[in-house]
Amino acid sequence: MAVTSVPIPTRVLVLGMAHEDGTILADELFPVATACGQSSEQVRSCLRRLVSEGLFVRSGTGRGARYDATEEGMAALGSTLERTRLAYVQDAAGRGWDRQWRLVSFAVPEGRRPARDNLRDRLLQLGGAAIQGGLYVSPHPWHKDVRAAAERLGVTAMVSMATTEDLDVGGQRDPRELARTLWPVDELDRRYRAFVERFAGVPDVLQSMRRDRRRLLEKEFLPGALSM
Repeated sequence: MAVTSVPIPTRVLVLGMAHEDGTILADELFPVATACGQSSEQVRSCLRRLVSEGLFVRSGTGRGARYDATEEGMAALGSTLERTRLAYVQDAAGRGWDRQWRLVSFAVPEGRRPARDNLRDRLLQLGGAAIQGGLYVSPHPWHKDVRAAAERLGVTAMVSMATTEDLDVGGQRDPRELARTLWPVDELDRRYRAFVERFAGVPDVLQSMRRDRRRLLEKEFLPGALSM
């Protein structure tokens, strides 16, 4: 079976290492990041940014550092879980789209550039796409998360939101064509297919284990080099 390498955004990796209580432990994070091809400097830069955004508070230094999510950080982690749940619901139940486009526009001056960059990054993390400078769109409800980000960054007065069924971008109004224009649909399709191909046998194995009431052997939790 071919191994397909798919780059993992540093922020996604770092937040994905958060425990249920919102803590990130450096001595757990860095080895995983290295295995995923992320440099230590990339990870440190991401952690500094999360702290500067007020999402985490650091205690300790180096590989012994601990990062605890603030109230805003827990909200950000919670919104990620909600989007994951939404994806599962859509896949499992065939839940359709409500045909509503959610728009967010902002005009943050150059003097507030860090806040502007952080807001833009947050919109992209929420799955939004840029229609043009300062105007982003999502097919999913995201106004609550956007509002929380704007309040945290102190730019609420500079952000506007709207919902519409009639979106026209460059003369294109067909929803499917708009999606292909705004998001890298073909690349996403390729990556999903590669994932399915690589792990196609896993569900059957797990179902078999559940049916036979089998448990994973202790050696399955060892590093590959030690369990051979």
